[in-house]
Amino acid sequence: MRFYKYLSSQDAKKILETMNIGFSKVDSFNDPFEISYKTLFEASLEDVDERLKDRIANRISVHDRENRIFKREIIDSFYVFCGSREWNNLLMWAHYADKYNGIVLGFGDAATFLNNRYLGSFSESINEYNKNIDIKILKHFHVIYSNERPDYKMDTPELELLKWKAREWSYEEEWRVVLYDPKDENSCYENGKLESLDKNDLKEVIFGPKMDMSFYKQYISIVKQNYTNVKIYKAKLSPIRFEIEKELIERIGA
Repeated sequence: MRFYKYLSSQDAKKILETMNIGFSKVDSFNDPFEISYKTLFEASLEDVDERLKDRIANRISVHDRENRIFKREIIDSFYVFCGSREWNNLLMWAHYADKYNGIVLGFGDAATFLNNRYLGSFSESINEYNKNIDIKILKHFHVIYSNERPDYKMDTPELELLKWKAREWSYEEEWRVVLYDPKDENSCYENGKLESLDKNDLKEVIFGPKMDMSFYKQYISIVKQNYTNVKIYKAKLSPIRFEIEKELIERIGA
């Protein structure tokens, strides 16, 4: 299996050269509904005595304030790598790979940035861990698409809220790798943090159907210098179907 990342040729070059891949902060994403949820109350104001309405309204106001703080904690502590299990998604090529002029990078499931510092199970809440110790937690999961926001209660794990997106995004077939790393600021940049790649992590490089072929040698040279066991493909439009095919143009390593 592979994790694929759709990129412009410039962004792909930066990853290939530096051997670093970005995990982004949630508030830098293009979806304003990230970490949005329904807040559940045991009763509505219409169901209670008039004398209690002001007290409950105040409690709701406090709860809303706590929710904003809670969201801020998620934004400040969690970093997300967004990928796909598919390399041939037409809309992804159009929207994230510079209108078919870009590149798709394919990483193996055993890639270092997908598996190091893996602690705990997905169902566990970060709140169960001691925030005073230096801990990093790495999870990966498929996004759930729905017309309904997820429910939220006080015991809802923070990671659960990062699983959900509106159904309109379902074409992405998105997989997320979430890194909980509240203390490490050494590798941070404006919208996230960088994780190192190993020379064995990269498995495929797929040049877009509209990418200028004069750049191929430059990218292949970078791959040969930094990585081992990589297949390099040229994507092309199917002459028969509304699909993309790929043709192997070079194999690096075994």
